[in-house]
Amino acid sequence: MVYLKGETGEKIIQSVSIFPNEKYPFKITGAKTLKDNANISFSLKEESSGGYTIAIENIKKEPGHYFEKIILSTTSPWKPSIGIHVSGNIRKAAASDDPKQR
Repeated sequence: MVYLKGETGEKIIQSVSIFPNEKYPFKITGAKTLKDNANISFSLKEESSGGYTIAIENIKKEPGHYFEKIILSTTSPWKPSIGIHVSGNIRKAAASDDPKQR
């Protein structure tokens, strides 16, 4: 589970690393979300180590909660897909104490 927590207007990103087991190697061949990507964006990068890094970013502009799921397609006959659950909790940005920013 990936948790994206923060305030509106704040850049909120979490990364997930995936490393295939030597005994059961696989490649990731695709990635999609189950929903329309209204709350998150993500990028998938293959690393020189043979693993993968997925950077997941909140793109929700208003306060609220959400749940998303990223599905990774693989070449593994044992695990043809990998699911990554994403939970977002975005709070309204706190008012500034600086009178110039009011």
